[in-house]
Formats: sequence, C-alpha cells, structure tokens
Amino acid sequence: MQEPKPVPPEWYWLEPSNTSHKRKNNNLTVYQPVNNTQSHCFGSIVLTTGKHYFTLLFEPLMCCVHGGIEDAKNVDHERFDSHFLNQINLRGLFEPGKGLGLSSQPAFEIGFLVDMDQKLLTVTNHPEKKIMVKKEFTWTSVRPVVYFKHEVSITITNGSSNIPSWLN
Repeated sequence: MQEPKPVPPEWYWLEPSNTSHKRKNNNLTVYQPVNNTQSHCFGSIVLTTGKHYFTLLFEPLMCCVHGGIEDAKNVDHERFDSHFLNQINLRGLFEPGKGLGLSSQPAFEIGFLVDMDQKLLTVTNHPEKKIMVKKEFTWTSVRPVVYFKHEVSITITNGSSNIPSWLN
C-alpha cells in the first residue's frame, strides 16, 4: 500500500512568547536567529476528537528543544510550564547517549500522532517509520507546541490528519 503524500499544513505557528523568536514561511516555521532567550510557540489548531498526525522538521535538534502537545485550555500564551512536554526529551529519543549540545545530524523530522479518543501521544522518527515513545495525557483538548532556547528552526512539514499506514 502506498503512503499518503504530505499535504499542505492545515495550521500554522502563532506568535512566539518572546520577541527573540521569529516566524517565516507563512508562519509554518518558527526560529531564533541568535541564541538570545527561551520561548515557546503554540500551533493554531485545537484538537478535541479523532486521530491527528503532524510532522515537524527540527534544524538542528539539540538540547533544550521540546515539541509535542499542550492543554488547549492554557490560554495564557505568555506562560508555559508543561511537565508533560518536558518528559518527552526529543534529543534523548533520537540521539541517546550523545550528551548536550548540537546533534550530529543537520535535521530531524519528527512525527506526532495525537489520539484524542485514547488520550495518547505517539512520537515517531518519521523518515525511519519508527515509534519512539507513547505517552498518555488527560486533557480534553490539545494543541501543538514547541519550546526552545537556541538557534533552532522548527517547520511544520505535514499538518494534516493523514495517518501513515505503518502507524495503524
């Protein structure tokens, strides 16, 4: 069976919490041009039912870079404190034992399957079609979020509900 082709994202990044972080590419990319401060950025979509899959391209993936979901009822865009997100150490999943600092790879495309019915987030190595971690959550509505404090670029590469067959 042929995999569905990526479709243009159905959502975009909202304004980052700090002015040191910028958006470009029709708000599909959030980045920090100079290592200045930490910031978080929410996605514009709110998920309440069904299964949704999106992929993010991290260039590069390094320490202090997190991605996942957050309780959509957290309406205070200036404040962010997700214990859930901090438990999903992306760099540790994709480069175990490498320590802190820059990744040995220039970019990582990471998939996020959000199952609102099962209340389950599955993080994948999208190019390798590999499940990295599954994490339960209790929220009734969620939205994508990233947090980082280095010169990193995070681009939404696929923001649809097309779920790859290898995840079913």
